[in-house]
Amino acid sequence: MANNLHTMPLKIEKLLSSRKVRNMKLDEFGAYLKLLSEAWLDGAMLPNNDNKLRYDFLNIEDDETWKRIKKFVVNRMFKPSEDGKFLVNQHQVEIYNEVVDKHNKRVNAGKKSGESRRKNKQKCKTKTATTTAKKAKTKEVKLTVSGLSINFKKWTLDEFQKDVDFHSDKYSQQMQTNFINYWTERDKNGKMKFQKNETWETAKRLATWNNRGFNNQNNFSTKSCEVEITNDNSPLAAIGG
Repeated sequence: MANNLHTMPLKIEKLLSSRKVRNMKLDEFGAYLKLLSEAWLDGAMLPNNDNKLRYDFLNIEDDETWKRIKKFVVNRMFKPSEDGKFLVNQHQVEIYNEVVDKHNKRVNAGKKSGESRRKNKQKCKTKTATTTAKKAKTKEVKLTVSGLSINFKKWTLDEFQKDVDFHSDKYSQQMQTNFINYWTERDKNGKMKFQKNETWETAKRLATWNNRGFNNQNNFSTKSCEVEITNDNSPLAAIGG
């Protein structure tokens, strides 16, 4: 059973304090470390198979050498597992379990940290989306009933006429023409008269125009009227020649 624990802790003091280890010859000690390393990569277990240990792991050709290694290293330092399929070193199994436990704790902590970061990232995205939506709503262009922007100071002549035409069912064509001619008179800078007002609502201006009788004279023109502008910028009834 292969694992991802590629680093094997080696407690030197405990290793060399063992009489069995101190009594090993150099090649026996080397074989012991080699078998511990092979076992570590397979879940702290060795196959209980002499041929695999001798040839695959230790590459021992000499029979006498193998007998000695088998006696003083394999049989002395490793014991069969409960099912007899593997050989284990009890001290290594304890260290392996400790390392696995620490590894799993780090993995779980990493997962929790990653999940927390993902949640925080999602919250940031949601907050950003909400903020963007609010800003978009704030910047949303408000329109008049005729579908024009309420920023009347930027209306063109055609847009002004469109806004007046929207109310054509209430007033005569002549009145609308006079109203448009008056309020679209331009100054030397090209700005139309209605654009000089602080506020503007075409419907209310038309109603005032109609109620105050500014359209009583059939030959009404911007040249034949004198208009005084009050604080509310409404033309007073000072019409005449």
